[in-house]
Amino acid sequence: MNGVADGEAECGAIAFNRGFAVATDDRKAIRVFGHLDPPLATVRTSELLRRWESSAAVARDRVASVLRDVRDRARFEPSRGDSLYEWWMQRAA
Repeated sequence: MNGVADGEAECGAIAFNRGFAVATDDRKAIRVFGHLDPPLATVRTSELLRRWESSAAVARDRVASVLRDVRDRARFEPSRGDSLYEWWMQRAA
């Protein structure tokens, strides 16, 4: 899939054929998936965690702890261009 890493390509192929979405933060994969016909839906880490917070009515301190764990253990934070960047930074503080 046009230079997308093997893992993203495999997930993308399965999702495309089964009508699923793919959870990824890889910008190149998101771009490539968006150019498929039909485009493949993608969900970012920040979206998954925001949905978890709102659908499960998770306490704010628990959300903060999880976001800090993702930052510290997985070494991930959303980019400034992420639509939920401000939400993440406010919750993780």
